Amino acid sequence: MTNELISIIVPVYNVESYLERCVDSLVNQTYENIEIILVDDCSTDNSGALCDILSKKDNRIKVIHKPVNGGLGYARNTGIENACGDYLMFVDSDDYIDLSTCKKTLTALKDNEADICCHLCANVFLNETTYNHPFDEPLVFEGGEVVSKLLASCIAPAHASLVNEYGVGLTANMCIYKADIIKNNSLRFYSERDYLNEDILFKIELFRHINKVVVLPDNFYYYYHNSTSLSTSYRSDRFDASIAMYNKANELCSALKCEELFRRNTRYFMINTLYCIKQEVAFNKRKALKAIKEICKNKVLLNALCSYPVDKMPKTQRLFFLLIKANLPLSVYLITKIKLLSNKKTLN
Repeated sequence: MTNELISIIVPVYNVESYLERCVDSLVNQTYENIEIILVDDCSTDNSGALCDILSKKDNRIKVIHKPVNGGLGYARNTGIENACGDYLMFVDSDDYIDLSTCKKTLTALKDNEADICCHLCANVFLNETTYNHPFDEPLVFEGGEVVSKLLASCIAPAHASLVNEYGVGLTANMCIYKADIIKNNSLRFYSERDYLNEDILFKIELFRHINKVVVLPDNFYYYYHNSTSLSTSYRSDRFDASIAMYNKANELCSALKCEELFRRNTRYFMINTLYCIKQEVAFNKRKALKAIKEICKNKVLLNALCSYPVDKMPKTQRLFFLLIKANLPLSVYLITKIKLLSNKKTLN
């Protein structure tokens, strides 16, 4: 085993309840030659002070206090710019990783002469943890299949009824990367405030420079489902950010010359549209119908629907998009409301 340095970048914002759990999983890695970069993004709770306390307990911890809050993507960029490692990893501060993650992913990356080693993610809820097992042995993607198979699967599943084929989703977290590939190509994250998902845009640009990826079947990353996280909280501009994301991803995919990426990106946009509608009905009750009317007449969405085989989607999703194409926002609103009420009763 080599003794190369791994830089683990951890954006920190208002996570005082979870930060120690995250950092404990890093400082206790079985591979010890690591640096942990805690980027405090102007936290308004005690997270910033806790970063300083933790850094005094382990000299491998660096703390950067940003002067202005810039969001998750820009906090990661700050980490990249201050990283000294031969390899990079990203971990969100309310999540944590298996203690063998660094050692096993670095070993797999080097043994396979890969540029990236990815792994799977367990989902941590309040009362249970669920694990993903889509395959049993390591998978290796090389040459054109890095884009046509793996990157495509990261953007969206092949079919509406399937989960991600290889278990490697949108997030940038479940990987170890050669630092030179990111730094030499000036790769950086976009802001999640401008685009719905900064991770997938980063991956699309990154995969232009990747020749080989190994994916391990292990659930090394523990993703904590926090009800107040960015992914679950309501944002009034979510649909606008979805459109910006869809257009930007299509622009970046053009350089990769893979038609499958455009189809998957359209599917991802449609999934996001359904989620936007659900959020409007659930959180923006008085103005939900008005918002859905705007969504139903959006030209970008209607053009996307014309290019996608809606008739091959599962029944419920097919109905939603046929109603949108027919410009029947009231029907979309009522069906969504009934579905949300039904789900609520099931939970109760």
